[in-house]
Amino acid sequence: MKKPSLALLAIVMGLTGVACADTGIGDPCSPARPAPIPPATVGSFVPQEIYLETRSLQCRTRVCMVWQWDEVGRPEEASKRVFCTVKCNADAECGDPNQFRCVTAFVAGDPGIRGKYCVRTELVPM
Repeated sequence: MKKPSLALLAIVMGLTGVACADTGIGDPCSPARPAPIPPATVGSFVPQEIYLETRSLQCRTRVCMVWQWDEVGRPEEASKRVFCTVKCNADAECGDPNQFRCVTAFVAGDPGIRGKYCVRTELVPM
């Protein structure tokens, strides 16, 4: 019986590491702020809205999301509500289901933006 070569073992280990690599979902990001909406003079994000910044160089996923964040009333929630995300079709694509779920975020707008994204489980009702 032949023993596996060291080179073959290194290749298998390398591929396993790539397959299990961190996706970047949930990494922190700082999106560009939209102009304040009148009559507000403070804060740029509307707490009931979801914002998406595509081509975000801060994110390995290239997508930064702001999920219903009131930056004036709840500034301490930035680390929970502003994060890197990715478009998805199923919870499994978002990694740990205890941390992220695949949720419909946009039903209108540009067809390339519409659809589901990975969102922190604690932010979406079951």
